Amino acid sequence: MNKSGLPVAEAARFYKIPPENIFVFYDEIDLAAGKIRVKCGGGHGGHNGIRDIDRHIGTDYWRVRIGVGRPEQVIPGSRIDIRKWVLMDFTASERDGWLPDLLRAMADEAPLLAAHDEGSFMSRVAHLAPAPKTETSEAETGTGPDGKET
Repeated sequence: MNKSGLPVAEAARFYKIPPENIFVFYDEIDLAAGKIRVKCGGGHGGHNGIRDIDRHIGTDYWRVRIGVGRPEQVIPGSRIDIRKWVLMDFTASERDGWLPDLLRAMADEAPLLAAHDEGSFMSRVAHLAPAPKTETSEAETGTGPDGKET
């Protein structure tokens, strides 16, 4: 991913795809595991792959951020270095839990992205594959482990 800018640029030139019709899906540690966000343009947020794509095609393409969370959010008490974290495989509970549902929902709802209906895409995916509950997501939503407001 870190050196994906040139291949993206070459494919875009070959197929004559303007940046506003390019969607890049990537992991986002600053988004809770299983959540997604879609936006056009913006900064790279420290993501080296996005930084490289920005360098080759500019910033006016669509980004589909897939939350993987930070190590301590996914594995309580973890002190795994961020550089190692983003290169690690998903945990067994993620592979058997939210990840396949999220990938399936994103694939099934991809036509909404092609139609530039990003809001519906995010809503449908969130409905079909709800993000797992974590201490962080409960704090963000104002609900406790029992789902009641705090």
